[in-house]
Amino acid sequence: MVIDSKVLLYPVLWAVAYVFAPSMDLTNHVLGATALRYAVNLGFTSLAHIESVSYHRRVINKNPPAKQLAQELDWDTPVVGSVIAFLLVEKITPLLSNPTELSLTSLLLCIVGHYCIVEPVYWAFHVALHWPKMYKESHSHHHSSIITESVSGTSHPLLETTAYLAIFSMPFLLPAFCGHFSYELVYIYFTFFDIMNCIGHCNFECVPEWLQWGPLKYLVYCTAYHSEHHTKFRKNYPGARCRVASSARCGTTSAAR
Repeated sequence: MVIDSKVLLYPVLWAVAYVFAPSMDLTNHVLGATALRYAVNLGFTSLAHIESVSYHRRVINKNPPAKQLAQELDWDTPVVGSVIAFLLVEKITPLLSNPTELSLTSLLLCIVGHYCIVEPVYWAFHVALHWPKMYKESHSHHHSSIITESVSGTSHPLLETTAYLAIFSMPFLLPAFCGHFSYELVYIYFTFFDIMNCIGHCNFECVPEWLQWGPLKYLVYCTAYHSEHHTKFRKNYPGARCRVASSARCGTTSAAR
């Protein structure tokens, strides 16, 4: 996985925060969590290319074309954008300036922010992105990755990325609104988000089939499930979790369609 020159923005952002932010604490935690995000994406990308790990669990038994890999060099734009978003929020509102200790309440509010706000809003936004005009002008960029890589999940045009940053801010903002924001939530939610995103796009089935039965199937989606969305384009929208299609059960391997 190639990391491009955008990483040079991080020391610049740290310097800007040093001058303008009320406190460096949030910036330091966000940058620390961002390093963890790179580790998660690099880890999944590496596993996908270790034959002994992924070969017998591949969903599409082909390698992505070079053109796709070159296009996906933009994958870390939202990772950098998340740092910028935190700095902007901290600058314009005091919500994140009074953190508390991590508690069950703060964690539950983060979970509620994700499953009760992010999931349905993201689902509706994602469906809208498949309307012909929006698909042609924006979302087709993401769907040009048919044989997906782990980092395919964050490869989007800039405006689409900006919308995602706004939507996925709620697991932080809801606890902040309620006076229960803690720095630990940044590490927890970033890690959760990136693991789920990588699972959906890594092209080898890493989710046990038993996790797709019963109520758990509404909380976790497997790689084969989301692969149908990238090969058939109008199926299996992530966001609100839906029942796994029988043709996309975990652990199956399919040819490229």
